[in-house]
This record gives sequence, structure tokens and C-alpha cells, in this order.
Amino acid sequence: MRENPEMLRQYLRAHGIENAKPVHAIALPEEISWVEDLIRSLGFQPPANWTTTEFPPQKIQLVVNTHAAAPYFRAVAKIAFHYTLKMFPELTGHEREFDGIKDFIWNGGEISRFVQQRDDQFVENFRRGMRPTKWTHILAVERGGGVITCYVQLFVGPRSLPPPYTVSIGRDPSAILTKPRLISHQYVILTANPMQVPQGVMEDANPVNHVWIPRP
Repeated sequence: MRENPEMLRQYLRAHGIENAKPVHAIALPEEISWVEDLIRSLGFQPPANWTTTEFPPQKIQLVVNTHAAAPYFRAVAKIAFHYTLKMFPELTGHEREFDGIKDFIWNGGEISRFVQQRDDQFVENFRRGMRPTKWTHILAVERGGGVITCYVQLFVGPRSLPPPYTVSIGRDPSAILTKPRLISHQYVILTANPMQVPQGVMEDANPVNHVWIPRP
């Protein structure tokens, strides 16, 4: 259309407005010259004085829906499984009770069988409206009643509270039933050092954040 005004005439004829008179013309500063030529080719006079309209910066609110893919939940399960083995060194990870979660980590499968997103918070301080002052991950594992369950909450920050997850590790391989044990830690990202290398610490989260697993 820019190089061939006849295309514009054909467009106007196709829409039954070939005799219409242009009322407004809108163009960028660098487009004004060829827009004027286009208007003249139709037998009209372009505007004598172009007006520049300034639009002040504005803010708009956006609602974005995101969905995590299956590999994300497999990664959550892997973190939970490794944390469990770290906290209970008597477990090797080769026990047959863990075949299910290991297969899910390696090959995928039914997500809800192993990883469930929670609607509540398992950290009591978060339930009370408190937030950490630095970015942190929260991990907790509960062993008792013949089963092992892990709880994961990643990338929690001063203004960020992503949903936590419950991860079903599997049945407890121990033949001796003991009272439930709960272990939890927070992994805190500290301010970067002079070498610009992020530093972090692992803290016992039980006395600090009052990790408490709500029951249904």
C-alpha cells in the first residue's frame, strides 16, 4: 500500500467506501511524508498542521496464570527425597519402599500420588502473617506411623510466599515403629560477598520458625 496506492483504492472499493472522505490521519513522525502522498493520491488534501499527541506513562494491572510442568514436580520430589536421606543417614535410598518415588523422579508419572500442593502453610510463623527478611527455602521431614513425608517450600522472600508442597516419600523401611519425629531446616540466601558469590546458611527451622504440620 505504501508503494502502490491502488491497493488502498481496491481495499476501499471492497468495503463499499471508495467515495468516503478521510477525516483523521494518524502517523508516526517518520511516516507523515508518505501518508500525505497516499492521501493526495486519493484526491484529498492532507492536514496542514500535524498535532503531536503525548501519552503519559501509565500503570496497568495484569493477572497472569501460570502452570508448572511435570519436570518441576519431579524436581520438588528429588529435593525432598535427598533431604530425607540426609536427615536420616541410616537410610541408603536403595530400600524397596522408595522404588515408587525414585521411579517418579526418573521417569515421571501421576504427580498427585507423590507431590501435593498445600492450601495452607506448614510454617507457623507464615500462618501468623510473618515473612522472612531474606530469600529462603524451607524443608521439613516427618517420620512416624510407618510412613515418611516431606514438606517443601521454595523461594520464600519478604514479599513472596509460594505454595508449599507435601511429598510422599514412601513407607518407613524400619521394622520398629517409633513416635513421630519432625526435622526441619531453612536454607537462607545471604548478601553476596565481595567476590559476588552468593552465600547461604542452613539453619534449624524448628525453634526459629515453629514448623508445625497442620492436620486435616
